[in-house]
Amino acid sequence: MKSGGRLRYAFVDGEKRLPATGLWGICPTCGETEVSHCGTLIVHHWSNKARADCDTWSDPIGEWHLSWQELVDPEFVEVVIEPHRADIVGNGDKVVELQHSNISIEEIAERENFYKNMVWVFDAMERFEVISTGQRAFFSLGQTEKIAAGTQPVY
Repeated sequence: MKSGGRLRYAFVDGEKRLPATGLWGICPTCGETEVSHCGTLIVHHWSNKARADCDTWSDPIGEWHLSWQELVDPEFVEVVIEPHRADIVGNGDKVVELQHSNISIEEIAERENFYKNMVWVFDAMERFEVISTGQRAFFSLGQTEKIAAGTQPVY
């Protein structure tokens, strides 16, 4: 399934809802109208009817991102901390930033300065390289300079 839009939840009649065919919602961040997208080839998502996503830190939702968010009660997913939406907010209001796509060192610093009380969960699976030498295999973790650039805990 291809990555979808940038919003997993919108408010429908005042209730936080996942997209469903034919639904219209309200963006929890900016209050604009959201349209549900529920095709068979894309991750179900909401998108703003009139413009691009109102949160400049938002990336398209993919299966990896969804798999983490599905572990959490919807109340704690896409929590608005204006002008942004935290991926997950956990105990003690700790923000959990899920990062699958590429991110600059500057943006890591910007998010850490904004949220302060946070942790990172990086999808590092594509960073592993398997080097086979006969009956042995070695695993190399490459391109970690960005992950190491942050000051907050990384998982």
